[in-house]
Amino acid sequence: MSVCTEDQEATIMKYLRAGKNASQVAKLIGKDRGFVIRVAKRCATELDIDINEWLRKDADALNSKTSKALTAWTKYRESDKRQELLSKTLDKMDQLLESCEDTKQLRDLCVCVGILVDKFAVEQGKGDDKAKAALVEMFEKMSEENRSD
Repeated sequence: MSVCTEDQEATIMKYLRAGKNASQVAKLIGKDRGFVIRVAKRCATELDIDINEWLRKDADALNSKTSKALTAWTKYRESDKRQELLSKTLDKMDQLLESCEDTKQLRDLCVCVGILVDKFAVEQGKGDDKAKAALVEMFEKMSEENRSD
């Protein structure tokens, strides 16, 4: 069993802190894997502190990014511009519905309405058939209006 110098121990610890495994460190320093593992076990408390600190920093960074993204999404969902856009879009669709002259224009409008309904349903976290039901209801209403014309 060879004796570990302070320089070798510091080098091993540096590589382990950098995320290298025991086999990789052994190849880098020219020793066997068991040698690296013995040094790591001797310095386990120090490594444990370093690893926990690294994990804590990583978790803090992740929580910060998630929090910022959630705040931005919430602001977007509640923004007046979004509500105004929805209102203008619905008004425009109402105008287009009245001006449809043939089935192609009506079909194109229905596709646009479907995309819009689906988009807002997804934004609101609705993964069920509510968007589909809304489309069916809209198509039925448009059919009734076309029959009455």
